[in-house]
Amino acid sequence: MYKGYVVMLCAFLFIAVLSACGSEAAVAHDEADDQLHMTNNDTAETLYKNQCLSCHGVELEGGRSGPGLQHIGSTMTEEQIAAIIANGKGGMPAFGRRLSESEIQSLAKWLSEHH
Repeated sequence: MYKGYVVMLCAFLFIAVLSACGSEAAVAHDEADDQLHMTNNDTAETLYKNQCLSCHGVELEGGRSGPGLQHIGSTMTEEQIAAIIANGKGGMPAFGRRLSESEIQSLAKWLSEHH
């Protein structure tokens, strides 16, 4: 009888240890994703300030020569935004030769999150 309790206790402890390891890994993964997201946002905001602000405004509100982008993510996909950044459209010049593909993708992702 006592041996059965010991086996059950060991099994319970083993399961508890395994589940704790998994949750720590998940937390570490979530923290890494958050850090990557913050890094992408920092990069995109810097790109926006250096390349887009003069036409689209400090708060993405638009200006004399560019439309507002405050809600661009609700009207266009990330891919559509990236295509316009790279190729231009209407009065907007193409940035495909000024920005790298990763910079365009970073900026498009950041803008697509504005709803």
